[in-house]
Amino acid sequence: MSITFCGDELHLRKLVGLAWWAALLVTAVMCGPIRAAPPYFSTSNAIHEPVPAVAGDVLHYAVTVTNTGGDSAYARIKTVLPQAYFIRADGDCAGAVRDPDSRGLVWHEGAFSAGSTTQCRIDLLTRREAAGTLAPLATEITTLPAGYLRFETAPELAAAPDPNAIRVGPVKVTRAQLVVLAFLAFAVAGAAVVARMAGRGRGRTALGAWFAVATAVGFLLFFAGLAVGDFRSFTAYRETSCTVFDSAIRAFPGTGKSARSSTYQSVFAVRYEALGTETYSAAFPPISAVSLGWIGFSLQKLGDYPDGSVHPCWFDPDDVKTVLLERGPGAAYLFALFPLLVLAYGLSALIVAVRKGQH
Repeated sequence: MSITFCGDELHLRKLVGLAWWAALLVTAVMCGPIRAAPPYFSTSNAIHEPVPAVAGDVLHYAVTVTNTGGDSAYARIKTVLPQAYFIRADGDCAGAVRDPDSRGLVWHEGAFSAGSTTQCRIDLLTRREAAGTLAPLATEITTLPAGYLRFETAPELAAAPDPNAIRVGPVKVTRAQLVVLAFLAFAVAGAAVVARMAGRGRGRTALGAWFAVATAVGFLLFFAGLAVGDFRSFTAYRETSCTVFDSAIRAFPGTGKSARSSTYQSVFAVRYEALGTETYSAAFPPISAVSLGWIGFSLQKLGDYPDGSVHPCWFDPDDVKTVLLERGPGAAYLFALFPLLVLAYGLSALIVAVRKGQH
């Protein structure tokens, strides 16, 4: 005879079923949904050439962005350019539009798949006056929801060698420095001669007149140097065609009582052929031009030479980086009238003092 406990068997089955559903629920909570790997851009980099970089020369930058992580539904890549003249952008950023105010170049915006790479090549003409400073090119990568990465390359710009420098022993001296040294020697020697000729009675008056003459001659030598530069632009410079590819307005802050005011000068980055070589440089106004405190004149000049326009220009065969869109003479020569008046007064006073001293 057998006895069956139907109630206990039914209860056992219910317990087994509840245990199975509880195990399934615990597994689902602990494991959860499988998440995709996040994007990873930390192996991206930027390089530049040539090394060392020289102020006034062309710099080539290469930016490589690589995603070694998972897919990114949205990535924004922006490269911020240094203070320089923009020549071109090639590679995956060839069609990017540059913002002239922020100097930013947004060259990717959208999905960025895992394992993919994009590259941007940028050519810039550095500024001659930027020697001793850095030319950083920074790239920013932004991903959703809050990813951000920034990397850069920042070459230091060395000063361009002066083609007119002359080596004197262990140092190099420019022609302008030699002229200054010769003038100082002339002024000191002349003072000794004048003091002896005038005698003790008129020595102070004669020396004062002599230093007025020497100061006036120094300023006139400066204007003579401007005249030589303007003369060479008509006689020695060679004519070619320049294509404007960028431009800027340089501001020169005032000093002393004029510290709050500035003068302005328009500068044009041009491409031209010089001695059979394609050359990039910045065309400044003539050497005797005068910078004005009214920015409207410089803005008008920018309108006269828009980007992409072609104009006749002249370059110095001794230094092909020196190029002019306009030749002198400029208004600086008007200021030569003042040292001429000082020279005339100083010479007359010197002659009188020497004559009286000799008598």
